[in-house]
Amino acid sequence: MFGNLIKFIVLVMVVLLLGNALMSFLRRMGVKRIPGDFVVRTAKGRYYMPLGTSIILSLILTALVWLLGRIF
Repeated sequence: MFGNLIKFIVLVMVVLLLGNALMSFLRRMGVKRIPGDFVVRTAKGRYYMPLGTSIILSLILTALVWLLGRIF
């Protein structure tokens, strides 16, 4: 009963770990923000809108889910 849930949780953890490693690698290479990430500075503070990053992460996760669906 819980076999599929455990597999899903492990998959989510692996994806998060790989995403964290990828972001660390990109920061070391000098990529801090992707074009399309917006920063709005106001008198009260800064607001980040990572639109470009969200689109890229969505494409990567879609491809990963599609690939896993084809394999399993």
